[in-house]
Amino acid sequence: MNLTQFLAALGGTQQAARAFATTPQAISNWKRRQRLPAARQLQALMIARKKRLPFNPVAATQPEVRR
Repeated sequence: MNLTQFLAALGGTQQAARAFATTPQAISNWKRRQRLPAARQLQALMIARKKRLPFNPVAATQPEVRR
């Protein structure tokens, strides 16, 4: 599950903003960049576990290796 899929599973931008106690603009920036700020990774892991979502915040925000 990548970051965009995780945020969608939370119910979209508005619901994700509520879950992270931040603004919808911040969530939109995370989606656009495909990066979860380091300071939010533990929080994302806790939210994912609570909602039983298979999300690894560290793996989901790593750039893909192209060969």
